[in-house]
Amino acid sequence: MARQFDNFYSHGAISFADFINCVSSLYTGPDCIDEGTLRLLAEMLYRLSQNKQFLAAQVAGGNKYTHHPRGLLDNDDLYVLYEQQQPFFGVYAQIWHPTLKRGKAQGFNPPLRDYNFSALTTNYFGPGCGSKLYQYEYRQDLKQGEHCALSFLQFYQFTSENVLFTEASKDVIAQALPKSLSITISLRLEKNEHPCFIFDKSSKRVLGVITDVNCEKAGVTSKVGLLEV
Repeated sequence: MARQFDNFYSHGAISFADFINCVSSLYTGPDCIDEGTLRLLAEMLYRLSQNKQFLAAQVAGGNKYTHHPRGLLDNDDLYVLYEQQQPFFGVYAQIWHPTLKRGKAQGFNPPLRDYNFSALTTNYFGPGCGSKLYQYEYRQDLKQGEHCALSFLQFYQFTSENVLFTEASKDVIAQALPKSLSITISLRLEKNEHPCFIFDKSSKRVLGVITDVNCEKAGVTSKVGLLEV
């Protein structure tokens, strides 16, 4: 379930290399994710976010990152800064634009969707974006058009003082546009090998199924149109 971590014991900025070393020593796989480990990982991510030079250094450092200009929505760019395969974890920077990148005439209508990974996320630059957080009960046989127990939790505003944990296949997120350009950094802790879902919040039904579990490029046809992620 989504929850916020704050009031950290340590506030000093750490380097990207130190952050990776800390995560490697703390995270041994999904079974180790308890409240104490999550708080330590959240504190490390918070301390990385206090380092206002590391992201520019990583991006300027050559081919050590992967840039996905499409991102996940119509207003974001995704930078893959680091990935380890066994056990899997990844570090990502996401740039959120205050306007749509694709020049669409209609208003921004973010998809309400889950993800097949758990993540810790904090704001790194700018005023921060917000998210509407929901929760549902994952079922392996859940299909498009079926009703699910989707419940609204809260509106969450990302700041540089807090870290948000979202849980794979439980938490559902609808992203809001930031007031001005903002950057979040996140630590993803696992990848589950099953589909993700897009939901209709009014009917609480599954609007679409994303069958590409890697979520690198997949299409979902529904009444909201073709969504590429």
